[in-house]
Order: sequence, then C-alpha cells, then structure tokens
Amino acid sequence: MPLAKISNIDGRLVIILPDGYVQDGVELSVRRHGNALILEPVAADWEWLNGITTELDSEVLSNAAAINTPKPIDLNPPVNLEFLNC
Repeated sequence: MPLAKISNIDGRLVIILPDGYVQDGVELSVRRHGNALILEPVAADWEWLNGITTELDSEVLSNAAAINTPKPIDLNPPVNLEFLNC
C-alpha cells in the first residue's frame, strides 16, 4: 500500500502524495471518518455528473409522476356537526 508523507513546511502541514495519486485541480475537500482523513477533489464544473447518470425504469418514472401530480381540492368537504350536540 502506497503511503503519503506528512511534512511541516513554514509552519504549514503538507501532505506529499505518492506517484499516481496526484489530483488535477486546485483544491481538495477534507473530512474525517473515524481515524481516516479523507481528501476528495473539488469539482470545477458539473461534468462529473454525466458519469453517474442512468436510465430510469418505468416504475420510478410513474412514481415520480404520481408524486408531482397535484391532488384535487374538495371545495365542499363534509362538515362534522357532532360538536353542536352538547
């Protein structure tokens, strides 16, 4: 397993990545997961999204249509008058 080196240069913590792990771009996001320190490239555009799109099946499409279909409003709802029989 390749290892990264951690150095302190001019008071800043620097992580030196092994060959093959260098990322294009200017920034990496940093987060922790347990003891792991996770570095992920920050996308400069939305092009990365094209790689994860997929066709939706008919069940997903019909469920989406059902969710987005407005329900009819009953303008004359039944009135419960039981509370008047005091």
